[in-house]
Amino acid sequence: ITALRMDWVKAAGLGLFVGVSLWNAWQHDFSTVSQAYAYTAGGVLLIVSSAGYLFQEFHLANRDLFWRDLLVWISIGLLVFPLGYLPINLHRFQVAVGEAEYAAWTRPVHLALIYCMYGCFLVGFIRMKRLRKPGNRNHGGNGGNNGSSP
Repeated sequence: ITALRMDWVKAAGLGLFVGVSLWNAWQHDFSTVSQAYAYTAGGVLLIVSSAGYLFQEFHLANRDLFWRDLLVWISIGLLVFPLGYLPINLHRFQVAVGEAEYAAWTRPVHLALIYCMYGCFLVGFIRMKRLRKPGNRNHGGNGGNNGSSP
């Protein structure tokens, strides 16, 4: 995917999100009803952005470095959460407008998605490539002094 095409996709997604958010605020009172359409548009934009980044990185990066990249793990977490939470959010919107009854399964699934997302973030921090200062070959932590000179 070229950089120009990605810029166009980002601009179109942002425009769509802003348009849907304004329309949703005009249609429903956000103090009493959740902004389900805006949240859905934002969730879809987040899913497309995360999937696009992962697809691009998977095809460009070294396979060993791919799994050690913090942004890859953050993108995985930001892909998993909205994929599972969008149906929950839409169900809660239907409950709020009186079209459905509350389902007890939504809370444990929501919590599991939160744990999964933050778990991906933690794995990313644990597995990420360590950054070292250029020219610092001594990793002993004493500033390059090995203790033999004053």
